Amino acid sequence: MADSNKPFTDYDHQQIFQKAYNPADATIAVGSFVGAELGNNVQAAYPNATTETYSYYEGTRFLYTLTVIYTDSTKANLLSVTRTA
Repeated sequence: MADSNKPFTDYDHQQIFQKAYNPADATIAVGSFVGAELGNNVQAAYPNATTETYSYYEGTRFLYTLTVIYTDSTKANLLSVTRTA
């Protein structure tokens, strides 16, 4: 989304993830990304009990993946969120 005119945030990656995560229904807000254009989507994968990956696509074009790691399988405590691809 190179055409974005949005200002950069002062939050770090953990603060951003905490703001985007809704523990009531275990969802991550994707805001205007999915709604911005038809065909945009986020695909989730669960490679193990403590890891989730979220891959972002514009139509069929892969953009990036965020890897979310929790301290244990309860997923009660977030360890990190990293852009891995």
